[in-house]
Formats: sequence, C-alpha cells, structure tokens
Amino acid sequence: MAKKKKQPKQNIKKRQTQKAQKRKQVKAKLASKQPAQKKMSMSKVKKNLKLLPALIFEPELSVLAFSPAQLKAGESAGEKTPDRIDQVADAAFLEVFVTALKAMDHRFHLERDANKNMMTQAMLYFMAQDKSPACLNQLIVSLYFNGLHKAQTGQDLEFAELNQILKNYDQEYESYLEEKSKDLSVLGQEAADEAGEEEDDSSFTPEGAFGELLADLDEWAAESELSSEQQEQLLVDLTLLLDDYASEKGWSELAELTPARVKNFRDGWFVRQMSPTDQDKTLMDHSLSTFFGSPLAMERLGSKNCVDILSQLG
Repeated sequence: MAKKKKQPKQNIKKRQTQKAQKRKQVKAKLASKQPAQKKMSMSKVKKNLKLLPALIFEPELSVLAFSPAQLKAGESAGEKTPDRIDQVADAAFLEVFVTALKAMDHRFHLERDANKNMMTQAMLYFMAQDKSPACLNQLIVSLYFNGLHKAQTGQDLEFAELNQILKNYDQEYESYLEEKSKDLSVLGQEAADEAGEEEDDSSFTPEGAFGELLADLDEWAAESELSSEQQEQLLVDLTLLLDDYASEKGWSELAELTPARVKNFRDGWFVRQMSPTDQDKTLMDHSLSTFFGSPLAMERLGSKNCVDILSQLG
C-alpha cells in the first residue's frame, strides 16, 4: 500500500487546539476505564465503614497517639471539641498522618485485606480534599478521644466505647460539623471548577523523554494509515504505559523501557488498575504491537530492544 501523502502543516494555533481536544478526549476515556471502586462516592463508602475507628489500633496509627501535653495545648482553641481537635491535629501532624495511612494502605494491599484496604482508600480520598478539617476525620477524632481516655486511665478505649463516644460527638456538634462539611463541599467544588477551567494541553502531557515520545507518537499516528479510532485507541493505551505506569515507577529515561517491564505492565499493572475486559486486552496487545513495531519506536528505543519486547509480549 502506498504511503499516505503528508498533509501540509496547519496553522500552529489550530493544531495546538486540536491536540488539546484530543488529549482531553483521551483523558476522559482513561477515566472511564478506572475500576468502579475509585469512583465510589464518599457517602456510599461511609455506609460500609462501621469498623473504621478500629484502624487507630493498627501499628501505623497507634504510634500517632496524642500525648497529654498535646491534648492540654488543644484546650487553648476554646470549649468546643471540634476546635480543639483541629488545634492538636496541626499541619505537621496531618503530614505524618497521611504517610501512616499510605503505609497502612500498602500493607493491607499486600495482605489482600479488601475491607481494610477500602477503608484506607476512603480516608486517603478524604485527606486529598482541599481544607479537609481534622474534626471531620473519624480516625483523627478517634485518636483524640482515645488519647483523652488513655491520659486518664492508661488504657485504650474498647471499640464499643469508642463508637458510642463518636456517636455522642456527632450528635452534640451536629450543626457545627454540618457547617464544616458545607464549607468543605463548596471549596471542593470551587477547586474542581478551577481545575476544569485551567486544564490545557500541558496539564495532561507528561514531561521529559516519555512526554516527548508520546507527542511524537501523536504526530506519527496522525500521518499513518491508522483510522481515527485506531489512532485514539493507540494514544489511550500508550498513555497508560508511557505516562501513568512510567510516572508511577519513576522512570525518566527511555532505556528503562525494557522487555520485562513492558510485559509486567501488560500482565500486571494494566490488569490490576484497569480491570480490562477480554476486548480491552486484545486492543492493548494490538496497540503495543503497533507501537513497538513502528519505525518511531525502532528509532527512539532501538530496533533490538523493540524486537525483544515484541518477542516477550508473544
């Protein structure tokens, strides 16, 4: 088949606009492939988290127990318990708290404890929200009340006691906490709106060698014999490899794209993160074969490496 003639270059501004639109479409398609668990609303998650307070007794969080001195310092915030909790759980504490949550989340993942893993994922989601106050965080509130009890008795609260205290806390400060929740929702919506308004081509394109390769792939695909649908699928699949996966692994050089790593991406990460259907797997195989068999990949990654990758993929 004769090679398609290269079209005259379009106006630069027009080409940039088209690229931005294409990447937004790809981003939306990637988002739609995320497992349902990642899209679960916080309200739905909370209904399944009755055992959440028990996480404060896990080793990663138990070491963060508030000391009597910290609790005493919190009294300077006034009479209301929510304000005192916000006082003791300062920025430094919250940073350590998130680190502990991530460590615990990783451990639960390795232990294949789906229930506890869901709890930590929900809390990490909550902590990622702008201006999320500590007095609304059930784990931090639990740490606070357990700290008060331990300062008086030297013992941790029983789980049933802790749950009752949390229930009383929610009832006593219901209206006050409700206002805090509204403030959080408004701030979160404003942040989402701003992110949507400011999103552009550069916000989606990864930087460095892999970003350049993705940009070149976009150009190559546009000039190839691939249909528009095939071009989009190729960009979707290779974005997962060259952006999401490469970023997660901390790769910065194209030489790090080895046969074994590409195979691990396809057979491991892609399956775990995307929960692909059989059709998705077939499309991914086709995209990888198309890319690593292309002149672009041969030139940028080395022909021997590409041949080895194709052989590894089978």
